[in-house]
Amino acid sequence: MFRLLFLSLLPFVSGEYISGHRLDALNLQTFKDIGARSCCKECAAHGGCHSVNYNVQTFSCELTYHVAELKAKTANADYIYMDKSYCDSLVASCSNFCNLTCTTNQKCVLLNTNQPMCIATGCDHPSSIPGITPRDVGMNIGSVYWFDCTTPTPSKQKFTCDASGQWIPTFSECRECLVSS
Repeated sequence: MFRLLFLSLLPFVSGEYISGHRLDALNLQTFKDIGARSCCKECAAHGGCHSVNYNVQTFSCELTYHVAELKAKTANADYIYMDKSYCDSLVASCSNFCNLTCTTNQKCVLLNTNQPMCIATGCDHPSSIPGITPRDVGMNIGSVYWFDCTTPTPSKQKFTCDASGQWIPTFSECRECLVSS
């Protein structure tokens, strides 16, 4: 009976689902020991997720920043590729769906009162920090990096991606670099 009910919902699911393929793209986040539906649920909850690669052999889920039109999909029998549209429509057919639209570095969670809320999962790219020379680094909560400052003398500043999703400087100003002669 349950199998029949699940299969009857599938015609209402829209989007791209391709078995035997994966998208070669930068991962937003990876989950291990998770089912395909839960993988879609994670993508639907993350504002920055555009698609998922689900490994049917290892039960791992890769949330990606990209959609298939912009990056190439490659054949891989161990994977299923699902776009955000597919995940959103699949998850929306389930009860207890978190229905808020969160920003790129936020995730929708249900509180114990079943109220949806967006929480920070990371910081914006360091290019959003004024006065530093940005570079590609991890942007997860708790990440700590030194960045070169854009001041005339060589200097650096240490930033931490805090729980609110903001890059917070450790010092009040950039620190001059000691140059040995």
